[in-house]
Formats: sequence, C-alpha cells, structure tokens
Amino acid sequence: MTVLKRISLEPRKPVMLSEAQIIESYQQAMEALYQPVTTPLSAEDINTLINIATLTPQLFEHAEIAGRVSAKSPALARLIIQHQVWEQIEAQQVLDMQQMKINQQQEFETLMTKFNETIKDYDEQIAKYEQTLKEFQ
Repeated sequence: MTVLKRISLEPRKPVMLSEAQIIESYQQAMEALYQPVTTPLSAEDINTLINIATLTPQLFEHAEIAGRVSAKSPALARLIIQHQVWEQIEAQQVLDMQQMKINQQQEFETLMTKFNETIKDYDEQIAKYEQTLKEFQ
C-alpha cells in the first residue's frame, strides 16, 4: 500500500521570477485557457491563474475569460468567485464602518449639544439662586 505524501505547512522560500518569466507564464496560462476544454490545465497554469486572480481579480470579470476558466477548471472558477465575493464583503465592511463612525460622531455631537444646553440651564438656575441669595442678604 502506498502512502500519499502529506501537504507540508512549512513555509517555503518564495521563487522570484524575472519580468520575462512572469510575462511568459502569463501568456502560457492564457493560451492554455483557449485550448480545447478536453485539454486540462497544467499545475503551472493553474498556479499562474491563481496568482493573477490574487493580484488582478478584475481580469476574470471579463465574460469570455470567466467562461473559459469555468469550463477548464470549475474548482478554480469557484475559488475566483469566492475571492471576488470576499472582496465585496470587505468593501461593504469598510463602508459599514465608515457609516458607523459617522453615526457615532453625530450621536456624540447630539449628546454634547444636550449636555451643553443642560449645563447652560443649570448655570442660569445657579445665577438665579445666587441673585435670590444676595437679595435675602
């Protein structure tokens, strides 16, 4: 019985590619998308497409490219969709946080206005009491 090699969680040193190598791998991956659906994507092509999806996910918003990725690798297409959904969630969270800060600031300002009005009323009452006290003296 053969034992499958387990995935290692040990960090590996990153592989640095030259500009020419990056361009070549990008072109190769894009060409692979345009091969017949029966031709599977290589591991290198999938890795390049994942890198592209991470760096410029808007490329996969193009209907033709999205359709080709989905036809060639449904799992990769699902990953890209999950990434896009995650970006939308993050963007919505940022907007929600900004709106919450605005609401809190407005609430704080309203409370400060009420507080200042109350203090002003108290100051007026104290002044009246002081005046009354002076009149009694």
